[in-house]
Amino acid sequence: MYADNLSDLIKRMEATEQTQGLSVLEHGHMVHESYLQLVDELDQGVGPSVLQNLWESLRERLVALKDIEEYQVYHDCGKPVCAADGHFPGHAEHSANQWAKLFGRGTVSELMRLDMKFHLMNAEEAAAFWSHPLAPTLYVTAWAEIRANAGMFGGEDSTSFKIKKKKLERAGRALKSLVLEEIHNGRKER
Repeated sequence: MYADNLSDLIKRMEATEQTQGLSVLEHGHMVHESYLQLVDELDQGVGPSVLQNLWESLRERLVALKDIEEYQVYHDCGKPVCAADGHFPGHAEHSANQWAKLFGRGTVSELMRLDMKFHLMNAEEAAAFWSHPLAPTLYVTAWAEIRANAGMFGGEDSTSFKIKKKKLERAGRALKSLVLEEIHNGRKER
């Protein structure tokens, strides 16, 4: 079922198409490159406005870059196991289990398990999820993913991309509200 070593896993990921002409592994590399570009933009003071407004508080809560790279490149490593007619049911859980089989349970496998959170949650669920220590890494990665995948959605002007972007903006506004509330409550206590 799952690969027994990294070499076999890489071969399986290269042989599984994310979309026509793009392997699951190539997609993972695209997400990581998109992430590095996004972080560079945010450090320069540009990038999606809701993300830019949160960048200082998010940046200090990101996991180690080595873990981020492994997570992003291999985040869909479970897709070869569950591929079915261009769909990947349960792929996040399969990815977490595949990674754990090779490297044990830890930060990277947990990031993989939670990978779809910000893509699927409503604003209320996102507000509750922000207390999770991996939320900042997952959130910035979700932005990197939709940017890396924009071509598959029909570009950044497509309805599909705009829907995905709006969901992430709502989650960001939920965090901003929480941060403002914490600041307000901190001032009250003084």
